[in-house]
Amino acid sequence: MKHKLLTSVWLVILLYSVMQPLTAQTEVKVTLKNGTETSYLVENSGKLYFANDQLVIKESATTKTVSLSTIRKITCPANSSGITNPTTNELLVYPNPATDVLHIANLTTESMATIYAINGVQLLNQRIAVDGSININALQSGLYLIKINNNVIKFSKL
Repeated sequence: MKHKLLTSVWLVILLYSVMQPLTAQTEVKVTLKNGTETSYLVENSGKLYFANDQLVIKESATTKTVSLSTIRKITCPANSSGITNPTTNELLVYPNPATDVLHIANLTTESMATIYAINGVQLLNQRIAVDGSININALQSGLYLIKINNNVIKFSKL
């Protein structure tokens, strides 16, 4: 339950940062984990929000829902209302804080990930796939550092 809540919070933050500001008619593209993509038009009267582990998309006359567990990413195409997607090569580690699994986004090649305790002790060294994940279930609650391709990111385990 905590994982679903944290995932929902992460998606809200991501969606908010990508879609600021929503004006006129905005296309929202939802890509599912199975690779299918669906585009939705959210107008001034439409809304986009999260409820009960669902992404709720209210277009002008219809309401659609998508289960959060099936979503890989949510984007706003660059040609939609003049909104451009931020371009970033920064690694994204989510959810943060995490409980069982730590996901890594924007990883373009298979890489080694090393997790350190906050005191610098190496706890885990693992190869991860492009946009992969790491099982952190064995870690105790606390603050950790993860190093991937000379990027060091702080995260916490609940």
